[in-house]
Amino acid sequence: MYFILLNNTFCTVFFKKHSMKQIESLSKALKSKGITHVEIARKFSTTQQNISRILSGKDMKLSMFIKLCEAFNINSNDLMLQDVVYVDPLLNIENTLPKKLEKAQKEIEELKLQIEKYKGQKERIATLEKMIKDKDLIIKLLSEKK
Repeated sequence: MYFILLNNTFCTVFFKKHSMKQIESLSKALKSKGITHVEIARKFSTTQQNISRILSGKDMKLSMFIKLCEAFNINSNDLMLQDVVYVDPLLNIENTLPKKLEKAQKEIEELKLQIEKYKGQKERIATLEKMIKDKDLIIKLLSEKK
C-alpha cells in the first residue's frame, strides 16, 4: 500500500519501484489489446526473449514500465495507483503541524532550562573563585602575622 498526494507528478517521483501486481496488470492490458511480445520487441528494438524477461518482473525499471504503457496507450497511472490510498494533503498537515509545534515548544523549554542551569553554574564558579581568592588572602594574612 502506498501513500501519495493527489498530484500525479508527485506520484511519478514517489514510485521508485513497481509491484508484480502492476506488471501483471500491464501484461493483461497488453494481451487484451492483442499486443504480442514480438510486437513489443520490434517497437523497442530488442528481442522477444528480452521482453518476456522484462514482463516476467525481472529487471523492469519504472521508466520501462511507463514507456511500455505510453507506447501502447495504456494509462500507467491507473496501473500504478491500483493499490494506493489517497491522503488529503491538508488533512495530513493539520495532523502533523500541532505535533511538530508541540515538540518544538518542548525543545525550547528544555533549552531554556539548560540556559538557566548554565547561568547557575556560572554564578557558582564565580562564587568559588571569589572564595579561593579570599582563602588565599587569609592564608597570606595569617602567614604575615606569624
